[in-house]
Amino acid sequence: MSVAQRTWIGKDVPRLEDPKLLTGRAIYVDDVKLPGLPHAAVLRSPHAHARIKRIETSKARSLPGVFAIITGEDARELSNPLVAFCAEPVVQYALAVDKVRYAGEAVAAVAAVDRYVAEDALALVAVEYEPLPVVTDPFEAMAPEAPALSSRKRAASRNGRRRLPIRSPDRPDGCLVQHEHDQLCGLADRQYP
Repeated sequence: MSVAQRTWIGKDVPRLEDPKLLTGRAIYVDDVKLPGLPHAAVLRSPHAHARIKRIETSKARSLPGVFAIITGEDARELSNPLVAFCAEPVVQYALAVDKVRYAGEAVAAVAAVDRYVAEDALALVAVEYEPLPVVTDPFEAMAPEAPALSSRKRAASRNGRRRLPIRSPDRPDGCLVQHEHDQLCGLADRQYP
């Protein structure tokens, strides 16, 4: 049985997108400017595991140029939980509700006239945290006495592996959504095969 000759194996293959990227002509989400486009900024938790005791947004809301501020409580009221990909499903929203479960988890989001006002408003959002025990070793985390990330009881028999279909390892760094003619049109900095 003969193997077909492949002209591209072991060879430099010119990528179609290279000229735009190398000459600075590629367009990214940050390059798109639409009239009246609000900008969003997200406040993230500095703690790996903490209870959210209080979020104070009144100073940020009063900043000129701020359109809206949303917290986890707002997200719970306005949306459904995200899809859970763990063995013991955790009810989780786009913003943390009651508790943060990892450093960098989103706690609040601001929409404002521009990026600078949005970031200034985030600086005015006051969050009071109660740090909770953190476990960084995966084997210690599976122990029955390890701190639980959810209020559900641990099921020792549920430990195991799970395959998750992940199409692309990267996440969008930017996203733009425009409402036009009763439709939403979205643009994200993301690559798909």
